[in-house]
Amino acid sequence: MELPIVSREVMIPVNDDQHMKAFVSRPDDAASHPCVIIGMELFGLTDHIQDITQRVAKLGYVAIAPDFYHRTYNGDTLQYTPEGRAIGLENLDLLSRQGVMDDIKAAVLFAKEKFSANGHTGMLGFSMGGHVAYYAATQMHFDATACFYGGWITSSGTALSRPEALVNLTTGIKVHDGRVMFFSGGKDPHIPPADLIAIKTALTQADVPHEMLVYPNATHGFFCDARPETFDKSARDSAWEKLRVFFEKALHPSQTIHRQ
Repeated sequence: MELPIVSREVMIPVNDDQHMKAFVSRPDDAASHPCVIIGMELFGLTDHIQDITQRVAKLGYVAIAPDFYHRTYNGDTLQYTPEGRAIGLENLDLLSRQGVMDDIKAAVLFAKEKFSANGHTGMLGFSMGGHVAYYAATQMHFDATACFYGGWITSSGTALSRPEALVNLTTGIKVHDGRVMFFSGGKDPHIPPADLIAIKTALTQADVPHEMLVYPNATHGFFCDARPETFDKSARDSAWEKLRVFFEKALHPSQTIHRQ
């Protein structure tokens, strides 16, 4: 059974002099729920990311999708076009490790102070958001981190992956007692098999509890039904069920919840 939810756009204070736009969705009740941070794709807080945020909330979580571009881009949501992608890549390269962590910590604090989130925290990220989620898991405690086709984890392709590739920070996930689920498509041109092997090897060597799921016929962006050319319903539905169970076990450790 899905829970009734309420959703709205909010402004979250970050440090003392900044405010960050975010999309928040949560169960429409007075109970205390775990918090899940949603890492947006390259295109920002699109309808797709807002839909995911609402789907997560219906499972019983305070779900918050921060706008990580708030320091550098105040425009509308980017379109799924070459121009939109170019603007997204430009802003991605303007992110900083400190800024991203400030944003995520502010979102978690907001969930606790405004909605009495119960302390169990997870992060879910897609593409760029998966990249951000992997980095964040090396720096702070998440009970569960789910990365959907997070790129640039093994390379120095973004501001967050410099001076060292994020895969080299994997031991931080163990230090912060985290666990990871990584989703990818077997035909993803941005995450070749060698990258998946390197990520899995790093997680294994760091003794991080993890699972890697590769859908052989899926490509990059297979979860996004707003892009028909890459959407894979079978892979999306399978991944969603895996994710639901993963979060349920990690974020509701003291109870058994059965929801569809």
